[in-house]
Amino acid sequence: MTPIDAFEMFDEDGSGNINEDEFYFVLEYLKLEVSDANQERLFLKYDKDQSGEIDYDEFRQIWLAVADVKKELTDRGVDVPKFASRKKLERILEKCLDEEEEQERRAMAEAERWRTWRAILDQKNEYIKHARRRAQIELCKALDAAGQIYVFGRGARGQFGAQGEKDGTHEIVQKLWTRRVTAGKADFDPDRKMDSLETKDAIDVEALKNELASSPFNDLVVGENAAKLWGKRVYDAAISDTVILAQSDLGELWTWGGSDHWWYEIEPDAHWQTHWRGDTTPRSQLLLGTRFKPEPPPPEVDELGELNDGSEALKVVLTYYGKWSAPPPDVDRRKFYADECLPNV
Repeated sequence: MTPIDAFEMFDEDGSGNINEDEFYFVLEYLKLEVSDANQERLFLKYDKDQSGEIDYDEFRQIWLAVADVKKELTDRGVDVPKFASRKKLERILEKCLDEEEEQERRAMAEAERWRTWRAILDQKNEYIKHARRRAQIELCKALDAAGQIYVFGRGARGQFGAQGEKDGTHEIVQKLWTRRVTAGKADFDPDRKMDSLETKDAIDVEALKNELASSPFNDLVVGENAAKLWGKRVYDAAISDTVILAQSDLGELWTWGGSDHWWYEIEPDAHWQTHWRGDTTPRSQLLLGTRFKPEPPPPEVDELGELNDGSEALKVVLTYYGKWSAPPPDVDRRKFYADECLPNV
């Protein structure tokens, strides 16, 4: 340990001076064998203003006078001249101390410059973050002024929840819309209820998490794909069972949703125009053109009351052996009895 390190360690108040008691502990810490009388004599000698304290320069002169100079030079990798006097060795050691302290001052100055630069950088980043957030808020307000459409739910078959392929929505707009309608679930605890939060009027617009937590869309399923209509001046919208339509005052028309079989079923040569579809609502019958189509005839039954496919006969056999079980819906009964139940007989 260098003299300056020991001095600063025992200079507890950082005044740049140590009193006689601290001087005693410094010498003891550095393991310098100096008698009490000699310690007092040295302290009084270098305390020239009789203030009861000495500064580092004065302490360093004392250290040079009592330290093992040859050992200190050897520890620093300095070749010690064989016939040099102690005064000369002290001057060599003093020069080494000057170089060490200069290097330490430069290192401390560089560290302080880095700390200051880092603080300025962090402050600038904070300003940039607030500016970006403010720009996002203003963008949201501008888009809101041009109108927005909210779609609640995704439809019975998820037909309203699909994201269009590269619909041209800007990435930032999509991100802002998703953040709005998902109530910050990705950035905030979704289980935190609004009852435990401040009222919306008391929330700072710069505090993103509080703003998200106060969203009116908490616990709601809102379509993220409606971002394409944000700010598009939509004045009219309509929704059916499978399709959503929206029109702007510029004549633009958007639509999404639908089913993979809805349109071709109403064509004249569609499969369901000549085949029975099953029980449907009157509205679906009207759309599909099956309103006046007769139901298919019931399956033919033989004299024993069994269906011609043989399923009833298999059911009688399986019931007799206690192995019959009801087939799942939309499964061929005869195949189910033959493949699943009969092998257990």
